[in-house]
Amino acid sequence: MTRKAKTQRNATRTMMNTFPPSLPNSSSAKPPGPVTLAPDEKGLDEKGLDELAQMAAHGNYVPGVTAKDLAAAKRKVYQGWQDIGGEDFESIPKGGDTVLHDAARSGHYPPGTTLQLLAETNDAESNTVLEVALVMWRVQGLPLPSCCTGPALAKLECKCSCGYPSWLHYAATHGLAPPDTTPELLISTVGDGWTALHAAADNGNLITGITIRMLKGTVTPVTYRSAVNYSALEAFKKHVDLVRAYCLAVKIPLAERLINSTENLLRASAASVPNLESLREVRELAEILQPIAPGETALWVAAELWVRQQN
Repeated sequence: MTRKAKTQRNATRTMMNTFPPSLPNSSSAKPPGPVTLAPDEKGLDEKGLDELAQMAAHGNYVPGVTAKDLAAAKRKVYQGWQDIGGEDFESIPKGGDTVLHDAARSGHYPPGTTLQLLAETNDAESNTVLEVALVMWRVQGLPLPSCCTGPALAKLECKCSCGYPSWLHYAATHGLAPPDTTPELLISTVGDGWTALHAAADNGNLITGITIRMLKGTVTPVTYRSAVNYSALEAFKKHVDLVRAYCLAVKIPLAERLINSTENLLRASAASVPNLESLREVRELAEILQPIAPGETALWVAAELWVRQQN
């Protein structure tokens, strides 16, 4: 072997010794955990996020912590894995809940909480803090923030993925209207040719105080050409018919909320009738809605009407 060949062989051996004994397979790397906490704009680490979450859970906010801080503290959630060809997979990180969502779930809102901030802070599934707040109030009785009122929801455009014209339309649709919401507010809140009362009636969610006369008198605005003079009463009857048909088909009981709405409608109507003509309206609707109302409701309405006629 020539001197040149020996030198080349030694150089090759030296180069090979610099490599590790085995290279890791590129597909053997472990994926990130299902949930990882990412620093927010202020550089919070996992400990910092946990401290904010504890404040939100108990309402013990240290001086200087505001609602904007909680909205900025956002978890990063790996929602899943996407097949991008063959056996290759890629993680899909999406923004999860903010700590402000945690505050809504506990009913403890920090200083600086505004309706606009609640409506614009969402998670990976576009669930806003405002939606969480309304649901928690309706389902668990947790207090709403002072900024969340019926009139305020009527003024605020709904920017969530559902596409409602106002947040009061959204609340009325799902039976989540704040306690200070009045029938008059539902009637006067209009968007996309649909009043908030239409939205409530179309989903069987009528608040206390709504009467048959209100439903009949609330029609779609004339600017909405495809549904002129479509009354909220027609929307309510249509919903009732659909629910009845579905419940009969699958043999399940009617939703308690729809039964309560019907009772409220009959009672409020019977209590507000000014003459015999409207009494007849109540009678007619009582007969129409009798299949979805408990038997005692019809008896109560009949007795109430009899007493009023005698007086």
